[in-house]
Amino acid sequence: MSNYFEQQREKMRIYFEERERRAAEAATKAATKKAEQTFAMKLIQRGKDTMDEIAECTGLTLRQVKALAKAAAV
Repeated sequence: MSNYFEQQREKMRIYFEERERRAAEAATKAATKKAEQTFAMKLIQRGKDTMDEIAECTGLTLRQVKALAKAAAV
């Protein structure tokens, strides 16, 4: 009987480790996206780069850069 509980405990440990890893990965991804958007906003405000150049420098899509520019103009 104890073998069954050990197996279940191990499954739960693996489940929670995977859940924690995914949460950390999501947090890192969100922080990276925020940093890209912040950098793009600074470039937009500077006004010396084209939308295409900003997209290339930041890793954002052209559509995302245009949306940020539109939001900055409001």
